[in-house]
Amino acid sequence: MNARIDRLLGRIALTVTLLLVIVLAATVGRVAGRRALESLGWLAPSTSSYVVGDTLDLPPEVYRATPFTLVLFARSTCAACEAAAPFFQSIATEVAARSNARMVLSSPVDGPNASEIAYAHALGLEDRAVTPWRGVKPRVRNVPTLVMVNDAGVVLAAWQGAPAAADQPRVLQTIRSTLGR
Repeated sequence: MNARIDRLLGRIALTVTLLLVIVLAATVGRVAGRRALESLGWLAPSTSSYVVGDTLDLPPEVYRATPFTLVLFARSTCAACEAAAPFFQSIATEVAARSNARMVLSSPVDGPNASEIAYAHALGLEDRAVTPWRGVKPRVRNVPTLVMVNDAGVVLAAWQGAPAAADQPRVLQTIRSTLGR
């Protein structure tokens, strides 16, 4: 009977500990909490998307030209990318007005093809803003994904998927406040 009670108390203690870690994760922040859970072995390390503090998996020439770079991972043939094009165009316009930032389109093609260049032009980006992956496999779960990095390639913010209309002002505000520094 005592062994049963000990096992039950052990399970309760483990459950309480897990709940405390989850609360800590919510309190400290998504990234710190996730990394804490990963270090405890309670969560598999993420290799499928960018989070704040990660380093971008693209060549340095993509992000070293300016203090801030917004990388839009998208494809011209992606329905969600096409649907979100007006929002991404507004971001490109916002970024083009600043001297401390630029926006590039990164797509999983070998080189800039006519379709990707046309999509970049529709967003208001120049030909040279199209960056193919060229053998690099960025950690992108789905497209579109927008990632903001500094000139060292460190992720400052990331958004997966086409932002809902209700979320778009928050995304723009985050970009503006970061670029305004």
